[in-house]
Amino acid sequence: MIVGGKVISGKIIKNKQIAIWREDQEIGKAEITELQQNKSAAKEVLEGFEFGIKLKTNTKIKEGDILESFDEVLKKKTLS
Repeated sequence: MIVGGKVISGKIIKNKQIAIWREDQEIGKAEITELQQNKSAAKEVLEGFEFGIKLKTNTKIKEGDILESFDEVLKKKTLS
C-alpha cells in the first residue's frame, strides 16, 4: 500500500514498524518498505516535512488515520 502524509512529531525512518490508528484504536501494523521525500528516496523524514511511503500490510489505510513509527526491542530474560 502506498500513502502520503506529513510528520507531525519526531521522524519516520525506513524499515521501521508502523502502528495504524483510527479513532483512538489501533487497527493494524505495517512495515515501511520504501520512503520518499520530494519524489526522491530517503532514509528518514524529519518533523514538519511531507513524505510518500510504501507499506507492507493487509490493513486498509484511510484518510485521517494516524501512523505511529516504533522500534521493537527484544530483551533477554535474566534470573536474579
